Amino acid sequence: MEFEENDPIEEQEGEAVEIYSKKAVFWFALLLGPIFGSILLMLNLKEVGYKRASNIVLLFTILFDCISEVGLFLYVKYSHIDLFALQQKMMKYKPGDASFLDEKVVFLTISALGLRIAGALIISQYFFKKYFPDNDYYSKSISNILLISIGVWLFLQFIGLGGI
Repeated sequence: MEFEENDPIEEQEGEAVEIYSKKAVFWFALLLGPIFGSILLMLNLKEVGYKRASNIVLLFTILFDCISEVGLFLYVKYSHIDLFALQQKMMKYKPGDASFLDEKVVFLTISALGLRIAGALIISQYFFKKYFPDNDYYSKSISNILLISIGVWLFLQFIGLGGI
């Protein structure tokens, strides 16, 4: 999947630009979700003047998340996995008791983790490398964006949209 990039790059008078590092983008995408990693990458792209590319990254991530969620939903539906009953069994978990685990639940868990890893790798290895092939940038601190992201993630968990 190739994208043509015709956006002019706004040069910054000989200074190296300060952006979020590839590691930060990867770990945000892996731990908090591909949307969070793509937002960091979008901020980087806008910082250096790739406004159109930031929209492409956002569109890809939304499509990837939607296709992943629909795929997992269909698997749960057609495998007849009762997620509510599974959650109730997990809440009553005692060490050594893994009766709630069956091959369908294990496959669902591995699939969800695999999709999360795939999203993080695509964002950090493909898109980040495409637009930032050289390491000619300064790493920006992630402390503020980390607090904001965790707050948003917790809010989404609270209202029931934590899978996004």
